[in-house]
Amino acid sequence: MSSAATTFAAATEPGPFGAAPLHAVELDDPLEQRAYGSDVAPGLRRSHFRIGGVHCAACGPALEAALRAEPGVHGVEVAAGGRRVAVTWATGRTLPSRLAAAIARAGFDGEPDVAEPA
Repeated sequence: MSSAATTFAAATEPGPFGAAPLHAVELDDPLEQRAYGSDVAPGLRRSHFRIGGVHCAACGPALEAALRAEPGVHGVEVAAGGRRVAVTWATGRTLPSRLAAAIARAGFDGEPDVAEPA
């Protein structure tokens, strides 16, 4: 299993989905990024994340707002129920670790989503 399938929490304890945490260095590794995203245009990448801590209808919009506030984010699609999100971002302006930090600042847990796109 790729380490991209682990959580991107910075803690050393298991993450919310039971896997070992994935640190920023691993999360930002271009080889690891292939497991949970793809290039959509020159300089643009789309990454997929599973989200934990979604409890109500207001969670989806809060998550979307947090990610859209990150410089370099071009698009955010929160799946119905808010438990998955796809983020399109500029490779020269932000990094997956910054997206993970924005998700955490909004009060959610998450991990790279290596399943089919949101």
